[in-house]
Amino acid sequence: MTLAKSGCIVPEPDRDAFLPGGAVGGADGGGGPVITVPTITLEGDANGAPHPEAASYRAKFTGPYAHHVLTGGVGHDPPQEAPRAFADAVVEVDRF
Repeated sequence: MTLAKSGCIVPEPDRDAFLPGGAVGGADGGGGPVITVPTITLEGDANGAPHPEAASYRAKFTGPYAHHVLTGGVGHDPPQEAPRAFADAVVEVDRF
């Protein structure tokens, strides 16, 4: 899950694989734009969906950026499964 200061939730990297140009895009020469707004990506420690490591798409984000792994059995839906951590990330990205 990706939170951008623009107020939108950006598509998750594991889902980007279905977009023209590949999963990462932008800065590494694949498809899709580079994301310049302040961004936090969230990943649950129990996310069973196939997805790349966070480091593999880091170059896509050229503005302020953080990646958080949510622990305690959080799966693929952080707003539902870890609402406090999700809300904290919204506040954090607004302070970037």
